[in-house]
Amino acid sequence: MKPHRPDQRGMLLLGVLVWMALASWAAVNAGQRWADARQRDAEAELLQVGLAYQRALESYYFQSPPGQRQFPARLEDLLADPRFPTPVRHLRQLYRDPLAPTQPWGLVRQPDQRITGVYSLAPGQPIRSVHVDPRLRGFGAAVRYADWRFVARTAAPAPSNAPSRIQN
Repeated sequence: MKPHRPDQRGMLLLGVLVWMALASWAAVNAGQRWADARQRDAEAELLQVGLAYQRALESYYFQSPPGQRQFPARLEDLLADPRFPTPVRHLRQLYRDPLAPTQPWGLVRQPDQRITGVYSLAPGQPIRSVHVDPRLRGFGAAVRYADWRFVARTAAPAPSNAPSRIQN
């Protein structure tokens, strides 16, 4: 075994320390990217679920007889509309909030307590600020998730090829 020269002592230790610092930096960077990607996925799911609730509330409203249009008193009424003798389903299931699955939805209510919209009670600020969908206008200025409100429109909907309700 060759003895080390005095000017080379500690170089291996310095190399290991530099390698550990670089590996730590890479791990922190990868972790942050993973967390951001997870948050973006949850936001995309929140937008999809929120719009499903918005469409279901609109369907419930427009299925009411003209002159007596109303919104549901509870979200469960979207699953089986009690106003019809045969079950009318405006929503297949009650979806959980993707950002706060253990919390209930925040509800936008009329003065008579009927539900006109939903919003997330999750803490935090949205990453996403650009929304192409015209139903999401104003979402880009949101400071928190509760500002993303999925409220039913009471103007006549634009004609579409998709069925407006789901029946069993």
